[in-house]
Parts: sequence; structure tokens; C-alpha cells
Amino acid sequence: MTVGSKYISLCIKAIQNEISDPETKRLQKWLVQSPNNKAYFDRMKDTWERMNFSSNQAPTFAVEAEWQEFERMRNREYTVNRPSYVDTHILMGIQNVISKIIHPNLRPVYLAIMLIVGFTISSYIIRSYLSHQVVYRTCVTADKQKLQISFPDGSTVCLNSGSSIRFPETFSKQKREINLRGEAYFEVVKDKRPFYVITDNAKTKVLGTAFNVWSRNNVTRVMVKEGRVQFSSTTSDSVSVILVKDKISQITNGIKTPTIHNIDTDRFIGWREGRLSFEKCPLSEFIPEIERQYGVHIHVNPDSSQHFSVTGTFDHLDVEQILDSICLTFDMESDRDVNGDYLLQPKTER
Repeated sequence: MTVGSKYISLCIKAIQNEISDPETKRLQKWLVQSPNNKAYFDRMKDTWERMNFSSNQAPTFAVEAEWQEFERMRNREYTVNRPSYVDTHILMGIQNVISKIIHPNLRPVYLAIMLIVGFTISSYIIRSYLSHQVVYRTCVTADKQKLQISFPDGSTVCLNSGSSIRFPETFSKQKREINLRGEAYFEVVKDKRPFYVITDNAKTKVLGTAFNVWSRNNVTRVMVKEGRVQFSSTTSDSVSVILVKDKISQITNGIKTPTIHNIDTDRFIGWREGRLSFEKCPLSEFIPEIERQYGVHIHVNPDSSQHFSVTGTFDHLDVEQILDSICLTFDMESDRDVNGDYLLQPKTER
């Protein structure tokens, strides 16, 4: 049943014995119009009597302060998005009802009750809202920089130069998932929740193990140091392989089924200590890696890098030593321009 505000106000005045004769006549006329009206008035009177208030019991609320606090709460801006459309409109509705239909002497009482209800509702909605919000953390390494990161579950990652990783500050109850661009070495603690490393074109799934992921230019490689890893395309879980210790696999765009090869994992994860190893690595991939590791710029004559690939280990060498070795292998020479960039070109072009 919907009751107009003017009749609610008359009911309250009658209960407080503050109603005038003309108002009493209007109220009586309304009460006899319907049994529901009379029942409504009786319920209101019974509730008021059980609250044990009388007209001479002045509530001891600071009315102006309560109204200011209520207005501040209603208009408050949160640092996150507003938690709920319902929340804002409930509070506005409460204020409108109090201001329009409740007798001034009763406003503090009803206001106090409504403030408690409003704050309770707001707190519940905010907690519910925030509990479903995932806060992400992003870590980026510059050239020549490496970074050790700990995940919320105790797992760790070593992020190589020129790489980035994104992960939630708190993993969900169903899974642990991070996004990687570049290269990183993971040591994942065992947990019933699967641990996923997502790259642009591949997905690596483990429960607890140690492995290395390299992902650049739509190519993703995974090599395993310990445990087992499921390696698959992001477009299809059916295109997957299981990798174990000292196995490596690669996924590129358009590949149907990744192949598995043997590898000396310890050798190729030596980048964490400054030892760089390559196996049949195209010069077009080798040069950017050296640039990231040493923070330099290297220009190669386009005709010189078409069919060259690098195999070898560079153990704590400076960049000049590495380039000298490359020049010796491919009959090239190294020079530097006015900007300090390195230039590699065939000796015959000098």
C-alpha cells in the first residue's frame, strides 16, 4: 500500500498529540476511507509506543550536525568507481523522505536509524565491490636491467632486460595467471591452483616447477629446468605439448603442432648471471638481445645478416669482445659512429 506523505505526517502528529482540529478532521476522513488506512495508522502507533518515546521526550541528537554528516556521506566520492547505483539512490531516497514527511521533532530519531542503515548498506556494497576488483601490478625492466619479483603465493620470477610482466596482487582461488612480454625465469611453488604464463601467442601451464619463457615478435619458447610444463597455443589448447626437464619447444604464429627438442637448460638460463648462450640464433634475433643486455645500439648491413646464425656462449664478456667475435666468425668489421652506435659490415665494403 502506498501512503501519501501528507497522511503520514498527519499520523505522526496525531500520535504525538500535536495535531490541530482541521488536521484531525482530515485524518479521520482518511482513516474511514479504507480499513487499510486504519490498519496502517494502528501499526505506526503501535511501533511508536514500543519505541517508548513521548512528545515531551526530546531526542538528544545534534540535528544540524547529523544532517551535515548525512549530506557529506551521500555526496562522497570514492577513490574507486561508485560502488552501486542502488547505494546512491537509497541514500537520496532516505534523505528525501526524512525532509518531506517526518515531523521536525522526529527527524533526529529517524535520521539516526537511517544513517546506521545507510552506512551498513554502503559498507556492505563497497566491500562486495572491492572484493571482486582485481588490482594488477606491472613490472618493466629497461636495457641492462634485471629484476627479481615475488608473487603472492611465494613463487618467484627473474625478469630479463627489456621485458615486462603483469599479474594480480592477489591470485584468485581458481588459478594463478600472469602476462609476459620478453623473457623471464620462473620458480613456481606447488599449489592446487594451476599457474599460467600468458604471452602474445602461447600459454604455459604448470602446478609447480622451474622454467624459462622467451617471447618476442610473435615467437614464444619455453625450456624446463624442473618438473612438467604444458605448452600450448593461446588459440587452441588441443595444440599442446608436455615438456619435462631439459626440453624446449617453440610456438610461432601459424604453427600447427610445436616440436620438442633436447637442451642444456642450465646453460641457457645463465643470462641471470651475465652468461649469454645461443644455439643457431639468427643474427636478426641475436643483435637485439645484445642491445638489451648491454644498452647499446648496433646497426648491421642488411645484406650481411640474411643467412647468419650464432651458436656459442659469451661468459661475462663486454660488448666489444662479443662484436669482435661475431666479426671474426662472419668476416665482418665493427666501427662506431659519432653517436656511439656500433656498425657491423663486411670487410670487403670498406
